[in-house]
Amino acid sequence: MDQKLTGRAKSLVRRAHRHLWFETYAPVLAIGILAIVLFFTCAAFGIWQRIGDPWRYIALLATLVVLAKSLLGAQRQKPPNLSAAKRRVELDNALHHRPLDTIIDKPAFSNHDGAVWTTHLSKSQKCLENATPTKLRPTLGEVDKYYLRFVAPALLVLAMMVGAGDNYERLRSALTPGWIYGISAKDTNFEAWIDPPEYTLRPPSYFKNSNRVNAPEGSRFVVRMTGIKTAPRLLIKDGLKTKRVKAKRLGPKSFEASVIVNKTAQASIRIGQMTKTWHLDVGKDAPPFIQFDEKPKAGKRDKLIFTYNLNDDFGVRELFLSVALETDPDNTDEIQVDLPGTNVRKTSKEKASLDLTKHKWAGKKVVGRLL
Repeated sequence: MDQKLTGRAKSLVRRAHRHLWFETYAPVLAIGILAIVLFFTCAAFGIWQRIGDPWRYIALLATLVVLAKSLLGAQRQKPPNLSAAKRRVELDNALHHRPLDTIIDKPAFSNHDGAVWTTHLSKSQKCLENATPTKLRPTLGEVDKYYLRFVAPALLVLAMMVGAGDNYERLRSALTPGWIYGISAKDTNFEAWIDPPEYTLRPPSYFKNSNRVNAPEGSRFVVRMTGIKTAPRLLIKDGLKTKRVKAKRLGPKSFEASVIVNKTAQASIRIGQMTKTWHLDVGKDAPPFIQFDEKPKAGKRDKLIFTYNLNDDFGVRELFLSVALETDPDNTDEIQVDLPGTNVRKTSKEKASLDLTKHKWAGKKVVGRLL
C-alpha cells in the first residue's frame, strides 16, 4: 500500500472529522457563546461599572442560564466518529463503494480472484488521489439570520480597544461577588497627596496645580475618593510592573487607597473613559553634607567654639560632635550639638559652642568630627 496515499487519506478523514464536530456542536453552543461574548463586551465598555447592580446580576444570571441550556443541548448530541468522517469525504467527492475502507481492507477468502481484487483496489486508490478536502457547511447561517456571529466578535474587539489597559480590571469587577453600585466620573472627587517618611519631618505634599510631585523613597501615596458608593482599584505602574490597590471605605461615599512607593511610578484610577493620573518622581535620600567651616577653637570660659556648613535634601533633626582620643581612635564619645531649628535643610557658617570643661577627656588631645 502506498504510504503517501495512506497519509493523504488520513488527512482527509481528520479534516472531515473536525468539520463534523463543528457542524454538530456549533449551532447548539452558539447562543451560549453569544451570551458570554455580549456580557464580556458590556464589561469592557464599562457598562456594568456605570449602571451597577441589580442589572449586572440579572445579566450574569441570564448569561449562565443560556449557557447551561446550550451545554445541555450539546450533551444530547451524538459525537461524530471516524466512520462518519469517512462517509463525509466520500459524499463530498461523490465516491462510491467506500474507497477509504477498501484501501485498508483485505479479501475475506483466501481463494479470491486476485485480478478482480487488484482492479477494485486500484480504482479505489485512483478515486482517493483525486479527492479534495471537505468544506464546512453553513450550519450557523441557519440559526443566525442576523449575522450576530460576526457582529458580536467585532463589538467585543471594539470594546477591548475602548477599555484598553483596564479590560482585566473591568472583567474582574463584573465577575466579583458582592453588590456593586453604579459610578460616574462626574460624581467623583479626588484628593491625592504624598506623606513623606516620618524621619524627614516634612508635611504632606498635595497635588494642587500639577499631577506630578517629587517624593523621597519610602513615601506613602494616598488618594481619597468621594461622591461614589463603590470605588475602583488604584493602579500603580512601576516600569513594566503593575499593581492594583484596593480602596478602603471611610464612609458611605468616601474611600481611600494608599501605597508605599520606593521607585518612580505612575498612579491612576479609571472610571468610564476618564482616567485620573498622578506621576510620582521618587528619589533616594542622599546622606547629608556637613563639615566644619573653620577649625574649632577655645572661647570664653573655655567653651569649644566652631562654625559649620550643613545641607540635606530632607532636613537634619539631630547633630552630634563625635570625639576620640588620639591615642585610642576606636573609643568615641558623642556630644549633641544644638541646631537652629527642628528640621534644618541648609545652613552656612552656623555658630555653635559646647562646654566640655567637665568632659571625661577634658585637657587631652582628641580628634573630632560632625555626625
